[in-house]
Amino acid sequence: MTKRLPQKWKNPLPYTESEPLYPALPPSHHQDPIPRISSRYNIAFDMDPEALDRNLYDFPVSPTVDTLSRGSCGIPNSDSAMSLGVGLGRLGFSISYKVQDQELSVLVVGASNLPAKEFANLGSCPGCVATDAVRKGSADPYVKITILPEKSPKYSTKVKRNSLNPVFEEEFPFALRKGQINGRVLKITVCDYDKFSRRYTIGYVCFPLSEVGLTNETTEDIRTGEIWRDIKEAVEFTMAELHKGELLLCLKYEPEPGLLTLDVIQARELKLYDKDTDSVYAKVTLHEGKRVMKRKKTVTRKKTEDPIFNDTFTAPLPRSYLSDVYCTVSICSKNRLGMKKQLGKTSVGPFSYVSGSGLDQWNDMIHTPDTKISQWHRLQ
Repeated sequence: MTKRLPQKWKNPLPYTESEPLYPALPPSHHQDPIPRISSRYNIAFDMDPEALDRNLYDFPVSPTVDTLSRGSCGIPNSDSAMSLGVGLGRLGFSISYKVQDQELSVLVVGASNLPAKEFANLGSCPGCVATDAVRKGSADPYVKITILPEKSPKYSTKVKRNSLNPVFEEEFPFALRKGQINGRVLKITVCDYDKFSRRYTIGYVCFPLSEVGLTNETTEDIRTGEIWRDIKEAVEFTMAELHKGELLLCLKYEPEPGLLTLDVIQARELKLYDKDTDSVYAKVTLHEGKRVMKRKKTVTRKKTEDPIFNDTFTAPLPRSYLSDVYCTVSICSKNRLGMKKQLGKTSVGPFSYVSGSGLDQWNDMIHTPDTKISQWHRLQ
């Protein structure tokens, strides 16, 4: 006896050669999730990188083309995206400042010749396959921007997928009072983003605002053309621009009574960014780990870049404590409204808390008891 087939098997749905015979497989659980991106920097993906104007970075380019123009500022023609940098590529941006609004605007134009990322290490993820997001020869760049030395606020551009020559064209505003411009440096960090949420820093561009004639004495609006700079591996080369001044301290330890003495002698070359600064003072804090043992504020001096304090801080301290405590000395300013601001600080103490000149002076104090040890320290 022939077994009858169910009716639904007799008349299968028709299909054409252009259609798959089998239904589409559900997404694999190995499939990469959408990367979670920190809201702190407000990063977003531009999912259409092919729409970018790639002709902006075509080579060769006629050397007579002036891609930069600052009007009266006179940027040289060689300072352009087409002037090939070595290694990390170049970054383009422009700056404008409105005196009446006291607002600085920075337009991040783009970057050229960025280094490509290597293959991701997928050995720890069985079944994972390298995708476009991690393929060799590409990058997913974005840019972070801030103004030093305060580092506030911070902005970030959108991520440009699979591009070594990204075009950003994003503008960011900074409130910058006229009397607070001197010594300010624009810091732009170029980063590469990948699907594993690892942030890789490609390099930095640090640009002193004084290079475009922007100072506390500026009376007219400033607008530059495109400025292109080589991307550097580190920011140490700008430390001279970020110099906050120096502080002279004198240390002495007397083992017999167990007494630590720290004299705050004077400071020099302080950066008083606020023209309304009324006075400056120093604040000494003695720490035991994260615990504050004692603090003291020195005498206040009228507005000056080279204040002399000659104030003394003392604390009873057994010799066994010398490896567990350290001192921080902060230089602060106060304006006419009573608002306080830290201009810089330095520390002296053992190697577990302090390095550099602060460690050297502390060791000299221990090795030569009952003797005053004086030393200048650079404010950070």
